[in-house]
Amino acid sequence: MKKTVIRLMILTKWALVGAALFAAFAWAGKSNFVDSTVVEMKNNGTYYALSERFPDYSDADLVRYYLEHYK
Repeated sequence: MKKTVIRLMILTKWALVGAALFAAFAWAGKSNFVDSTVVEMKNNGTYYALSERFPDYSDADLVRYYLEHYK
């Protein structure tokens, strides 16, 4: 019984570690996408126009608006 509990605890620990790694990679991928889209927006001038139009928006909000209305 004690070995089963220990094995379940080890399995749970590694499942949590795997979930944390997956979340970290997903966040990094999204961040990279936002950064590359901001560079694209700056190159075509859209970033500056949108940041003047929506001064309270973050970069992620500007990218979301850009993708919905310009792509």
